[in-house]
Amino acid sequence: MNIYIHMGTHKTATTSIQKFCFDNLNILNQNGLDYIRMRENGRHTELNQCVLRDEVAKFTHPHIIPIKDSMNEKMKIFIENFIKNSKFENILFSDEGLDYIRYHHELKKLIELFPKESNIIPILCIREIHDWKNSWIEYLKKTQKNTSDKNSPYYPTEKSWIFEIDKLLNLLNENFKHVIKIDYN
Repeated sequence: MNIYIHMGTHKTATTSIQKFCFDNLNILNQNGLDYIRMRENGRHTELNQCVLRDEVAKFTHPHIIPIKDSMNEKMKIFIENFIKNSKFENILFSDEGLDYIRYHHELKKLIELFPKESNIIPILCIREIHDWKNSWIEYLKKTQKNTSDKNSPYYPTEKSWIFEIDKLLNLLNENFKHVIKIDYN
């Protein structure tokens, strides 16, 4: 069983990819790939809600922190049942919030959501750093999500930790046989 996890990064057309997958499940199925339709927009934000460290989750999903352990168990069961009932050997998940992972304990929580026999293949779309920084900072200004807290993914500066994508790439390469890296440009 191959589990493809599209992890973003932010501002690399992730929402468009998720919408395409949601709207075109039949095309994916014809090509041997399944995609869970968890929400009407096709996003799988529950994955990052289960695994992100609390100092990030307090900004992205503060209501989840007190129930994270029970949510993890429910998500694990949900994924297990979906995989068991799927007719396909290849399943795709997409959650750009997973690009906030920076530590082994977060990645371990993600891996534990899937059956042990799963071959997890992360997919990371990476944008040229200068364009990515400009796009993200503009997005934060436009949506008024920006904050002065340096721990937040919404800290609107070029020095924000979210741009340290090499840390995530190194972590993925250390833990998986295959990592698919896509150049957004």
